[in-house]
Amino acid sequence: MLRLARRLLTKKQANRLVRLVAPMLLAMTLGGCMWWPDIQERQDALFGPAIDRTKIDPSPDQVVDLTTLSTQFSVAGAVSDPDTPVETLEYQWYVGYLESPVPRGPDFIGQPAIRFNPCAFQADLIPFQAPHVLELLVSDQPIEFDPEGGRIIKGGYAYVSWTFVPQVACP
Repeated sequence: MLRLARRLLTKKQANRLVRLVAPMLLAMTLGGCMWWPDIQERQDALFGPAIDRTKIDPSPDQVVDLTTLSTQFSVAGAVSDPDTPVETLEYQWYVGYLESPVPRGPDFIGQPAIRFNPCAFQADLIPFQAPHVLELLVSDQPIEFDPEGGRIIKGGYAYVSWTFVPQVACP
């Protein structure tokens, strides 16, 4: 049979046939290795939370004058996270953290809204009737605290801060 094939095919035709068939045979043999495997991405902390600044109360874009003993700060309805339920996000509020000479832990934990009484922080806010900062960190992973290094954020997070001026007389 080989003799018959040799007679039927000239050398040129045989070379042409080998050039066409060899790559196809190689591709069929190695084809399993040529396809990329399906990639399964981790579902924890792919996207960090986001805060819509237009839904925050009071607006963080203006200085907040605290003229009453209790003022509400809220991001309720303004926080979203595409891969973590909003109910499981971690909220940590810090009063005067940036002004403190040593790292301090959070002042409020776990709520998207707080009622803030500046008189409760009168000893930390010096001078009292000057501008100070209230910060909120929202994270999809726990936020740790190191007494020397401060807050440690391992996951995705969103940050918002308010500048406030206490203008109340504390009892």
